[in-house]
Amino acid sequence: MQDFINQTVANLFYVVIVILILEVLIPENYRKYIEIFLGICIVLIILTPILERSGNLKLQFMESINKLEDEFKEKKIYSEDLYKQSLVDEYKDRLKEDIKKKIEAETGMDIEIVLLKICEDLNMPKFGRVEKIKIKGDYNEKIVNILKNQYGMSKDKIEFEEVKVKDDNQSR
Repeated sequence: MQDFINQTVANLFYVVIVILILEVLIPENYRKYIEIFLGICIVLIILTPILERSGNLKLQFMESINKLEDEFKEKKIYSEDLYKQSLVDEYKDRLKEDIKKKIEAETGMDIEIVLLKICEDLNMPKFGRVEKIKIKGDYNEKIVNILKNQYGMSKDKIEFEEVKVKDDNQSR
């Protein structure tokens, strides 16, 4: 800041010396043109250091913009990941409901799906394909056939989890 003030004062001093010399040398009828020219010079001398500093400000401004841009890109990637995961979760929930409704419609049984594993890679052609399912209850051939026919699952990917009934005699 001290440099800035020293440079401006020195430049103004030089301009004042030039003005004094020109007033002595230039005839009176050219005085108004000289005053305009010297006024422009004084304005430029005063503005030059400010404009030079604005170059630094511009650089800082550009750095700030680049930093903000990088942050937005990171947040966008994070948001895209959240969006994709929510799509996969929504698909799984709807698929569970669809499976439950089909089985209930064809067998009259109300089932509970304990585990549903699907291909979660949105970029793969087999996205959404059921890889494994675990159903609470005893083994039922009708349910297996529905899952094989409707969802293209193989028998080894379908599991049944036994329902454990609490025995009142054991708890006493």
